[in-house]
Amino acid sequence: MMRFLRNVLIVLVLLLVGGGLLFTSSGPLFSAPAPRPDNMAVVKQALSDFKGRDNVAEPVTLRLSNKELAAGSSLAGRALAPTIVSSRLTDTQWEAGFSRPLPLGRWLNVEASLPAKDFVNSPDAIPPVQLKIGMVRLPQWLSGRLVKWAVRAARYKYPDLPAPSHVLKSMHFSAGEVAVTLSVPRVREIYAKASDVAGLRADDGLVRGALCHLAAEQKRHPSTAFDEQVRRAFATPLPGKTAATDAAAPTSEARNRASMVALAIFVGGERAHRLFYTPKIRDAACPLPPEDQIKLAGRADLPKHWAISGAMSATMGTEMTGALGEWKELSDSLADGTGFSFVDMTANRSGFRYGQAGTRPQTAAAITQKMQHITESALVPQAALSNKEGLANQQFTEDFSDLDSNKYRASIAMIDGQLNRAGVPR
Repeated sequence: MMRFLRNVLIVLVLLLVGGGLLFTSSGPLFSAPAPRPDNMAVVKQALSDFKGRDNVAEPVTLRLSNKELAAGSSLAGRALAPTIVSSRLTDTQWEAGFSRPLPLGRWLNVEASLPAKDFVNSPDAIPPVQLKIGMVRLPQWLSGRLVKWAVRAARYKYPDLPAPSHVLKSMHFSAGEVAVTLSVPRVREIYAKASDVAGLRADDGLVRGALCHLAAEQKRHPSTAFDEQVRRAFATPLPGKTAATDAAAPTSEARNRASMVALAIFVGGERAHRLFYTPKIRDAACPLPPEDQIKLAGRADLPKHWAISGAMSATMGTEMTGALGEWKELSDSLADGTGFSFVDMTANRSGFRYGQAGTRPQTAAAITQKMQHITESALVPQAALSNKEGLANQQFTEDFSDLDSNKYRASIAMIDGQLNRAGVPR
């Protein structure tokens, strides 16, 4: 009996090892260049039809060639790091995939390929995708079933997720290009669903309470100082357990998350409203100050950078927040922008560090206390106001090449050093 059990164990170990070797690899299958300003220019042009459609339900068609796919992969990989993202068109198919590092030096490489044939969606239709995981190429019928199972599992866990057929309407292939027609939800709906998936969504009721507290304090004691608004946001009297509701008092993490989101809505302008100002929060009708009235170090842009980054970090996580901050600066370096700014990057990084620390269970209570007594120099250090800014596309590329260059990394390390010396939490 013991020999039989030992042999079974040996077989199971061999199967596990063999399966691991078959479905994982010793290195990444894909590579992607680091983001540059020209990547952002290509993506902005590709997404131009989405601009101004936040309240429009009609489908939008994206026309994608390898130029757009490469630029999009570069930017997406930055947000999903350390995952490497890749997508390209060949004469016969559309290929997309990712490489993600695993323990013990192994890599998970997943590739999906789609024949370059026109596709029109229907309620139960799944594009004829074929998957390859590691060294194993799955047959199309099994790939299709895995995709359906994954969609069902995701929608079971997150019932508000739209069905794929509600988003992807059609794909039409032509020489070197695919036209993808999508019906995309509003930006704030996408963001809310992403926060749900991350498990970090702010409670609308707590946000509403913090926002109305900010509005009431501003009416009683008007102030244009951003540090004063921060102190007020984190001093919001929030409800505890009551006999009427029998509801437990919110955790420090939940309170801080709500305070960050309320602060972003209060000072962040239209960009913050598109992300965070949900109908339930807007229904409270708490008056907001005029845009650009609140200032940090005499500037109206820095409160927006700090507050939006803080709110995104608290509700989405730092990798995505850091990437979006860099995307914004790459966008600003283009012809219609104000230039890449390392001062703005300082405010971004300060905001998301406070957002991260404020929503960690082990540091949340201490951050609440710190924010109730915060000063301007602890939000953006005085020394950081001399950092380079106003860099146009060509100048940024000449000076830094891309976001993975040693010179760019050194500049970010310098900013982090300034924040460390100012006492910004890590």
